[in-house]
Order: sequence, then C-alpha cells, then structure tokens
Amino acid sequence: MNTSQAAEKQGEVPARYAPAVSVSGAEPSMPFDREDFLDFLDRRFGVSEKVYEPLKALLANYGIPFDQLLGQDFPCGEGLDDLLRYEQAKLTVLAREMSRINKKWRSHVLLVKGSMSAVFGSSAPSSITHKTRNTEMLRYYLRELKNGIPPTGLASARPLLEGPESGQLEGGYFEGRVAQMSRYVADFITGRQRELLVEQNRQQGRLHPRDGYAFWPSHVSPAEGASEAIGVARTAFVTLLSMTPPNAHKDMARVRLLKDFFLDSEASYWREMHELYSSSQRDLPREIAKIDLRLSRQQIPDAVADVFGMEAISLPNMLVEQAECLVWLYGLKHDPFGLEGASPEREAYFQQLKQPPYLALAAAILFHLQVTGSEVRVAVPGETHPGVPVYKSFRAALEAAGVNLRLGPEANDARLNTVMHQMDTKALNYMVSLFSLAANAENGETPFVHMAHVHDHALFKIQRFGLLAELPARLKPYSCTTAYDLMGTYMSCLKEFTYNPLLLGDTNSD
Repeated sequence: MNTSQAAEKQGEVPARYAPAVSVSGAEPSMPFDREDFLDFLDRRFGVSEKVYEPLKALLANYGIPFDQLLGQDFPCGEGLDDLLRYEQAKLTVLAREMSRINKKWRSHVLLVKGSMSAVFGSSAPSSITHKTRNTEMLRYYLRELKNGIPPTGLASARPLLEGPESGQLEGGYFEGRVAQMSRYVADFITGRQRELLVEQNRQQGRLHPRDGYAFWPSHVSPAEGASEAIGVARTAFVTLLSMTPPNAHKDMARVRLLKDFFLDSEASYWREMHELYSSSQRDLPREIAKIDLRLSRQQIPDAVADVFGMEAISLPNMLVEQAECLVWLYGLKHDPFGLEGASPEREAYFQQLKQPPYLALAAAILFHLQVTGSEVRVAVPGETHPGVPVYKSFRAALEAAGVNLRLGPEANDARLNTVMHQMDTKALNYMVSLFSLAANAENGETPFVHMAHVHDHALFKIQRFGLLAELPARLKPYSCTTAYDLMGTYMSCLKEFTYNPLLLGDTNSD
C-alpha cells in the first residue's frame, strides 16, 4: 500500500470520489476508472461486491434512476458519461460513509423531523445525547449533498441553499416554506370551519348576547364543518398541482434528495401526530368527565383526588403547579399570537389557560399519567423505541431546565421554552394532545367535560393531520424551484380566503 492509499484508508478521500466536491471540480478531464474506484472502496470500506447497492437502495425510495443522477437539465457536452460515473461514485461513497456512522441511517433520513422521529431515549434529558448524534449525522449528510452541487446546478437548488439567516434552517427558504404552508393550511381550516358555523348560527337564529352569531354553541360538535373545510383545502391544492406537469427529473439527484428530505420531514411529523392523536383519544382518563369545573384553584387537589377515589394527600407534591406548566407548554406550542414580544391579547390568552377549570383538567391528566406510568406507543416505521414514560419525562425535563414550580409559569417562561425544545418530544406532544382534547371539550357553559366532544375533536384533529401529511408528499414529483413556487401560490390563495370570525370578533347580528 503506497502513501496515498494509506491516507485514503485513514480518512482522506480523493477529490474525484469526495461527495462534497462537485463533479465539475473533481479532475473533470480525467476519464472515470472503474477499477481504481473499486480498489478505493475495497481499501476504505472493505467491500468488493455490490458496491453500489446502498446508493441504489436510497435512490429507490425516491424513484430516482441510477443512470439519471445528473438530471435532465444538466448541460450536455464532452465527457458527460464520465461525469455521471463520478457522480455515482461520489454518492456511493456518501452512502457507504453514512453506513459507517449508523447502519440504519436510511430510516433516519426518511423520517427526519427534529421531533418524535429523533427520540431514541426513554426519558429526558438523556435522550438529548441521542438526538444530538442523530442531528449531527443528518447535518453531515445534508452538508455533503449541498457542497457537491456543481455551479450549473446551484440555480435549481437556490431555495434550499439560501435563507433569512445563515444556518438557521438547514433547508433554507424551502424548509421554512414547507413548515409555513402547514400553518397556513391549519389556519384556513380553522377559519373556514368557523365561517360555516357562524353562517349556520345566522340561519338558525342562534344569537349570543355578547358575541352575536360569532360563537360556538355548547351543543355543536367540535368537528362541525371540519370535513368540508379540509376538503376545500385538499381540492384547492390538488387542482393547483394538476395544472403543472411533474418535472423532478430535471434536477440533479442531489437536489432531489435534499428537497425530498425536507418534504419527508414535514410529512413524517404529521403522520406521527396523526398516530399520536389516534392513541391519545383512547388514553384520555374517563375520570375527567366527573370533575365539576365550577371550582377554585384551592379546590383542585380535592376534586382530582375525589374522582380517582383517593385522598388528596396521595397526590404528587405541587400537582397544581405542575399543571400550570403543562397548560403553559400547551400555550407555547399553540400560541396564535406568535412569540414576537408581549401583547395584551397574548397575555390574556395565557391567563385564560391558567383558569381553574383548565388547571383541574391538566392536574387530572398528570395524575393519571403518574399512576398508570403511561407510555406513548406510536407505531411509525423507523421509530427505534416506541415506548416513552411520559410523566417521568415531564418531571425530568422540568428539573433539567431549572424550572422553579413555586414561582409560577410567568417567571419560568424562558425555562419552559427550554423544556419545549429539550423534553422528549414524543412525550411532550402526547401530553399536550391529551390536554387539548380535554380543554376543547370544556365550553364554559356546562360544569363538566362533554366526552362525546372529546371523540369529535380528536376525529377533526386526525383528519387535519392526515391532510398535512399528504400535502408535502404530493410535491415530490416536482423540481425544487417548481415545488417552492407551487407552495407560494397555494399559500397566497389560502391567505386571501382565510377569515376567522370568532378570533376577529365578528359580532354582527344583522
């Protein structure tokens, strides 16, 4: 073994095979030497048979032909076949390097949202180490793909490579727009659902003394109008896509892998939320239906203990203070006013969440989770550890973030933000989903939770999550720039027709 061969085995990859060096800068005038490449793979990875299989397996997941890695828009010219062979070699080296890092790397690439799919530990904060390793592996994968894009392919990848702040989003403006589209869709569905409700109130003469027709009657299901609103959002998207021919084949494989990475990321997150709510609607403790919500903060411990058939002394210490943290985390995740500073509306929103009825529901949920030792079980492919002790994760995350329960959530706002980002996220989303289902079945007009509404609210959420998982997947047949533009057009349309009369205070009563 000569000096250069020894260096290759120890870590150096020659530029002609390096994934992060573009084919236009990797000795382009040198004809591809298959035997030299096979010798390199043997020295570095100890493989001599089926050397391209890891790459072909990855490409198969995305429907990318092995002989079309350069894309249809790649400039034709002399030596094109050699450039293709070099690109095959570079991506093969990347696939082999990823296998050295983690043999199951492909499942992580396909389910990559920085949330539940990245959870490998049983409790926070120990899972952070595993999350960090997974994140580092994926960043290496993305970096190698990005850096190897030749100058001729940069324009087609611009939405992925440029962003508002360098490094803030791995997928640049493209990643940001994918997530933003989900928010626009959710806001449209919510608004459309309420528009239909107000119109129904007007037709049936249902009038609130303060809010006019803009109110939600206690007997009306939370799923009222949901199917129609979701159907409108889906039809609009499908119609928009039908007017544009699929053209993903124009992009280099690198760009397609990057684009689909972030589309899969968003879709996998919503698939998991779909599974999570399917599970949580079954796991919500029936005892919450027995709590008389006409109570004060001081009465919460006795009320919770009573419905579970025990003495208040048996409850966890500072259960109500823990419940305040849970409702605050719910508020942080669903904040309709954003995080850009304080506003009277935002302060009122969080104060409303701290009202005794909501705290009682949160306290009952936390006690149920502690007593049963509930574990989240979400059957999503690629999830390494499906079971996560929920209450244990919650308490560990509060402690790790330095939350002082005696000070209240306002004083702990920054620490609870830390909890939201560092807690085992599958457990966090599970807890928040339980509280969401319970809170949305309490309408302020009856003293008890309407359990039939729990089922209906869960059904609405499940249907909406299904749509949010579907939309990114529908963009995969399109090139990066086309998909980016289609999302922009769709979002503009949604924004124009999004109107929430309940949020905006439409009190017209004719």
